[in-house]
This record gives sequence, structure tokens and C-alpha cells, in this order.
Amino acid sequence: MALTQHGDLVSLDAPVPTCCGRDGRVSYVLCRRCDAPICADCRTSSRLGHVCPRCVTELRDADSTLVAPPLPIGTIVAALVLLLGGVAQMLSPDLNRHLAYAPFATLVEPWRILTGLLSFAGASLVPTMIIAVIALVLCGAVVESLRGLPGFLTTALTSGIAGSASVYLVTGSESSAWYSGVVGPDAAIAGLIVAGAGAAMTLHRLAHLVPLLAAALMIGASAVLVAPVPLVAVAGGTTAAALIEIVRAFFHKPQRALMPLMVSGLVAWALVIIAFLIRTLLL
Repeated sequence: MALTQHGDLVSLDAPVPTCCGRDGRVSYVLCRRCDAPICADCRTSSRLGHVCPRCVTELRDADSTLVAPPLPIGTIVAALVLLLGGVAQMLSPDLNRHLAYAPFATLVEPWRILTGLLSFAGASLVPTMIIAVIALVLCGAVVESLRGLPGFLTTALTSGIAGSASVYLVTGSESSAWYSGVVGPDAAIAGLIVAGAGAAMTLHRLAHLVPLLAAALMIGASAVLVAPVPLVAVAGGTTAAALIEIVRAFFHKPQRALMPLMVSGLVAWALVIIAFLIRTLLL
């Protein structure tokens, strides 16, 4: 007898289960409808759980709603929070001064590193807010459907905070930008686009690249036509998300497995914290 990676006892004499869609690929993950083994590339997330290609076809032929992917609850909640934050700033413009992240606030008001992800500023608040919410829904739904809620939250928060860290690193205390409120949700959205593209290409779900491209075009158009996007913050968020994808590439496990997520997230967070500490010591 031996233990599988899920803690189940199996006989060493039992045949090794191979994917029903790809001969020779070992998989201990079973279809929730017919119990056939399915690998990471062949399984589809549905409201039943992971199902095999044959069951997906049968459910679609029967017009079943069970084959629909799980609702991206995390993305919906995040979009609502961002929308409500924008409406609150529209009704009370002074609120932005207490939410927006500025480099000087890193040590005196560190909570702004998080609240800054919800901040909008300027006369173009309404169109900027609408574009950001739609872009978040487009890329967040892709990441959450392919990587799950933990993957969505880890990428969004890490990328957003890395965006603040980037601004903090490149801004000098003698500059007027040291006291200017910046960032917003763009760094987090850029990180989600990178994570979604990485997951879609890894799992060969190229159709998911379409909403990601739409989100990227919306953010780009917003930067040109509506309000400037903090490029330094976006670069930091993109770099953090790319780092997570690179670390995950060394794990030969399902995309929703928590171990690669935890390791890649910890590596990205460690680098962000080190960057904050180095900049603080140099002040």
C-alpha cells in the first residue's frame, strides 16, 4: 500500500490511472460525473466540480446549466467594493485624500497601501471608475475561473501593493510627487491580466485571452483619453504577477493547487517587503 498526494491509500499492484483524454498522462483527479481520470489540460470547471470532455459535451447537448463555470464570487465582490469606493469619492471628494496612497504615507499611515487600490482622483473620476470596474471584472473572472479564489486574491493584492512599492522606490522625498496621491486599481488589474494570460496559455484555454486583451485595451484607452495611468505602479504590479507566474512554472501540479500559490506568493511578498525596507533604510 502507498499514500497518494491527497492522502488516499492505493495498492502498488493497482494500475496507475491515466487521463481519459490523453493516454499516458497520470492523473488521480476524477470527473465528478463519471469518475474518469482527467488531467489538468482536459478537465473543465463546472458547477458540479471538475468534469471530463465527454461529460462536458453531454451536458452541453442537454442544455444543462451545470456545465457553466462557477460564479466568480471574489471578482464580483471586488468589483462592487471598487464601485462603491468610487461612488463614495464622487459624493465626498475629500474622501480621496484619506484613501489615496502617497509615498510619504508609507510610514505614518501604512494602511493607505491598501486603501490606495480603491482611490480615484480628478475630474474624470466617473469614466475612470467605470473603465476600472469593467476591466477588473473581465480579467478577474478569467483568473478566478482558472486559478480559483485564492489565486485571484493573491495576484490582485500582491500586484496592487507591489505597485505602491514601486512608486515608493522611485520617488525622492525632495520631489513634490512624494506628497501626491497616486496608484489606484491599475497595478492590480495589470497583474491580473498577466496572471490570466499565464494561466490561459498554460492550460491551453486561448479563448480566455480575449477578455484579457479587452481589459488591457480599456486600461490603455483610459490612460490616453481619460486620465493618466501611473506607469511606475503598473510596471511594479506587472513585475510581481510575472514573478508569481515564473515561480508557479516550476510546480508540476494542478493550477488550483495551494502549494505553488503559497510559495510563489511568499516569494513575491518577500521581495516587496525587502524593497520597502531597503528604501526606508536609505531615507
